[in-house]
Amino acid sequence: YNILAEFQAALNGDAYEDACQVITSSQPSGALGLLPEAHDPQLFVSLPAAVALAMQDRPELRRTMQEKYGGIGQLRLRQAMRDGDATTVRGVSIQFHGTHAAAEAHLWLGDRALSAGDFPSALGHYRTALQTAPASLEHPLAARLRLAAAMVGRDSGEPPTQPVQFGGQRLTASEFEQLVQDLQRQRRPPAGAAAAEGTAPVQLPP
Repeated sequence: YNILAEFQAALNGDAYEDACQVITSSQPSGALGLLPEAHDPQLFVSLPAAVALAMQDRPELRRTMQEKYGGIGQLRLRQAMRDGDATTVRGVSIQFHGTHAAAEAHLWLGDRALSAGDFPSALGHYRTALQTAPASLEHPLAARLRLAAAMVGRDSGEPPTQPVQFGGQRLTASEFEQLVQDLQRQRRPPAGAAAAEGTAPVQLPP
């Protein structure tokens, strides 16, 4: 709660460097509180959501984070990845949101989720990473997003035009796309399966 309050107070004063310092010096693993969003008192947000919303609304905040704290984020990320420290990598994805370090952190976390069979989490990490990823990461992220979607029987993005590297394994574009097509066929639910089981569509309230 204190972290969110200090962060929003800095934003209200357009003190973007102070806001960055609040984020990067926090301990995201313990930041579980919710706070009313500054522009909508009926919307309660967590620290990751508050940071993401602020980065979208205030380009100057995102620019300050990238220019003044991106290097620190890279150092912290490299050490955490060498140690296999998923908690710290997850922290980097929050504390340095909008930087290349955060995009790499989401890529690493997505690969970890993918290898563990947690395909929805992998999809979320890859999509988030693509929002701020440098050009060098766009191809591997798009390929991974397509693969994770295939794991749940869905189609996402376009077939790759370059080879795809996964750890020590390298697939040509055609080999990768064949793998994706096979997975989609295997995991796509049969047509009419829900109706055959008597499952009605879920009706959500307005």
